Amino acid sequence: MVVYAPTVKRLSGLADSTSYFAVAPILTTLFASGLPLVYGKFLDVFTTGGGGAYRIIFLMSALLILGSLLCLLRVDFDPD
Repeated sequence: MVVYAPTVKRLSGLADSTSYFAVAPILTTLFASGLPLVYGKFLDVFTTGGGGAYRIIFLMSALLILGSLLCLLRVDFDPD
């Protein structure tokens, strides 16, 4: 949460980015409720895969984390 405010300000490019802070709770709600539902459905459908289904779930989670880190690296925190 320490990098949240400067990140939003840099990504928006606006002096007043107050309205952009309303997006985070919406995205958090989608991920917090959506990922467990999607992962549960995936595991139900691919029960015959055994442990392979769990490996795919963990790989998808790792890719989400990697994508988040790549987005974070794109933000320039050095003030002009």
